[in-house]
Amino acid sequence: MTNNKLKNLCLKNIKNYDPDILILLDTNYINELIYKINNVLKKNQDINFIMEKFLIILNLIIIELKNKFIKLNNDIFLVLEKIIPINEFEIIELLFSNIDIKDCNEYNYYYKKNVYKILINNFIRNISQFPQIKNLLKKSKIEYKQINDYSYEELTKIINLLSDIVFSSLNINNSILFTYFDYEIYNNIDKNDLNNTLINKNKIIKLENKRFNDLLKEYHSKKKYLKYFR
Repeated sequence: MTNNKLKNLCLKNIKNYDPDILILLDTNYINELIYKINNVLKKNQDINFIMEKFLIILNLIIIELKNKFIKLNNDIFLVLEKIIPINEFEIIELLFSNIDIKDCNEYNYYYKKNVYKILINNFIRNISQFPQIKNLLKKSKIEYKQINDYSYEELTKIINLLSDIVFSSLNINNSILFTYFDYEIYNNIDKNDLNNTLINKNKIIKLENKRFNDLLKEYHSKKKYLKYFR
């Protein structure tokens, strides 16, 4: 499997896909994912079927992002860059699932459910750094759990909550809702200066906490008006 082979397959059935999938296939942040998929492929597996299924999953991620977060359409690739590299295992697990992706019922339930998990996984992971996330879930009558413990209905509720937060915001960068900060920080650490890395991490988390509070403040101030835009 290569980016070019995926693009050629996509172009043969382009009407089935969101056009942005071609741009995604040209980015470098899915290269590692493709490499890992190739490593777990078995000799007797139908590579064309795997490629087609991979395209369907990527397309579903794009479609759900656009449907649920309309205001993010101009920043779609910034968000995808935050989501895909951190959730490679989840995407690979979905890719090699035995659940039939061409079954409409399974597609609309099993695959959408797992794409929802991928979209909000980083948000849930950040609870250790952002205690206000747990408070937000509690106020929204959503129990904090490990991501795999959420039902489809609970995942949908969290997706709708994040959608409302994004919709409410004006000039605040919404990408913090999809960024896993531990990964962002430690992926760029200076291994020869761990003490300085820790200091920088504390500064970054403090700054991002302020931004997150501003985002939530704006959401709470507009929350009662959101029903008029739905």
